[in-house]
Amino acid sequence: MTLAIPVGWHRSNLSIGVSQTIVSDKGQQLSGGNKSIFSKGDKKKQKQWNELVEEVVIPAEMVIPTKRVAMVDQEANEKVLRLNLELVVEKRDRVAIKIAHSKQKMAMYYNKKVHPVRDHVLKKNEASKATCSGKMSPTWEGSYTVRTTNPSGFYLVMDKNEYDIPLAYDTSNLKRCYI
Repeated sequence: MTLAIPVGWHRSNLSIGVSQTIVSDKGQQLSGGNKSIFSKGDKKKQKQWNELVEEVVIPAEMVIPTKRVAMVDQEANEKVLRLNLELVVEKRDRVAIKIAHSKQKMAMYYNKKVHPVRDHVLKKNEASKATCSGKMSPTWEGSYTVRTTNPSGFYLVMDKNEYDIPLAYDTSNLKRCYI
């Protein structure tokens, strides 16, 4: 009789009305008595990484030259390597141009968000809640002038009459106004 034991079964499942003999292709594995299917003696010791030693093997191409190694033209190979060295300089120049272009784009984005002192800005209506809010209300209000800047990105603004607004506004709440 061949008995297949599903993965995850415990010994208690085997002791209730199940034969104590397990037969497999390798012969009788467990026969009679109260033996556990997974006993401590059955486990094989696994070698650790520092116990594994590999032998050094010389590649066959070093001893017996293959067709690929034998057909190499040394002069042509050196010419190709020199050409590759010349192309590396050109590639480096192209990469430097790409880096300069990306830095220029980042600076342009940064300068779009940064507002210097005496710059005219509009402020978001949600930030000040000065006017009524609703679907049809304006998103941006006023024409304000930046009075002072803070390194952390906050700005103090004043209105057209040089009256200071008491709140500090973040860059996300200000937008450049072209007057």
